[in-house]
Amino acid sequence: MIPYILKTLQKEEYVFIERLGSFRIRLRHAALEGDTLQPPYNEVVFSQNDSEENNFALANQISRDVQCLFTEANEQITAWVNELLTALQNNKSVTYEDFGTFMLDKKGNLTFESAIIPQLNSQFEGMEPIDVKHVVSIPVVEPEPVTEPEPVVEPEPEVTMKDDEKMNVVEPEPVVEPEPVVEIEPEEAMKDDEDDEEDDEEEDEEEDDHKKRHGLAWLWVILLILIVLGVLSYIFKDKLMGYYQQWKDRKQPVEQVVAPDDNADATATVDEITKPEPVEENNDSPEETVSEPEPKPMTYTPAVAKQSTDGKYDYIQFEQGHYYVIAGSFPSESDVIRHIRQKKLDQYSPKILKQDGVKNLRVCIGVFNTEAEAESFAKGINSGYWVLK
Repeated sequence: MIPYILKTLQKEEYVFIERLGSFRIRLRHAALEGDTLQPPYNEVVFSQNDSEENNFALANQISRDVQCLFTEANEQITAWVNELLTALQNNKSVTYEDFGTFMLDKKGNLTFESAIIPQLNSQFEGMEPIDVKHVVSIPVVEPEPVTEPEPVVEPEPEVTMKDDEKMNVVEPEPVVEPEPVVEIEPEEAMKDDEDDEEDDEEEDEEEDDHKKRHGLAWLWVILLILIVLGVLSYIFKDKLMGYYQQWKDRKQPVEQVVAPDDNADATATVDEITKPEPVEENNDSPEETVSEPEPKPMTYTPAVAKQSTDGKYDYIQFEQGHYYVIAGSFPSESDVIRHIRQKKLDQYSPKILKQDGVKNLRVCIGVFNTEAEAESFAKGINSGYWVLK
């Protein structure tokens, strides 16, 4: 039973088992225990007898894996719960390898301690506890800034002239001197370069901060969308389960039964998947049609509780001692009527079955006094239909 529970937990939000409780997956973050840093891991959390619905998810998983009826899967779950509770009364604790331990406390309440389950922790594989004592921080030594030497300006050599050369020199006309150019000292140039570098660094830091804020804003938007989707899924989970059941029914091969004609002697069953073999024509005699016997009628007529909103279908109440052939289970009346029309079940005089303690409405196409008659009737129409008893 433990492998089926783990397999179901990987697909569903929780797994509920009657007379026991519900199981959920919870992430344990990395934590410091003493001088050891423990890595994160997923664990299974157990809640005893909460207000969840019946264990449809676990029973469906077992029936698919074992290829058995839904009722047989429920019987397997009930047998396992009885075995576990009996063992706890005798031993006070029961341990399942790679899953966890069930225990009874002093007050007699059932508790559960999860183990580290490999199937749920594949993403944390290879992570080991870290001893923080051996983690040593190495100081980073920054290099000292290197200062460049100031440039040295060499004086220009003075030019001297002899007396003879002075006499032959013609004085040039006065030239208007241009305005003196203010030269920037090397130290001031270095300061300007440093200021430019600081401005560039500030601009880069502002751009990085803007990118970070932009990324965080997108993360918040995505998180908000996920939260809204989760809330909507929880609110409309019944409808979603109904749609899933309809999709599952569409995948299974469905036999379409042609309604009997008043002038015909028997009904002909046409399979939607397999094509009929060609019939050789005979000009001397008319074509002959092969017919199958029509299904057995109900052997028990239940009392009508009320009618559907459109007045076409009757509501009946589940009664112990009778066997009901079920062709589908849905959360609302509109889904039931849509299923009857899609599967063309009107020829079986379908009823809407209600059962105490069950939210879903079931499509009942036959009520019998014996289980053998009900099983024979269900298999003759569709192998996916089952018997409620």
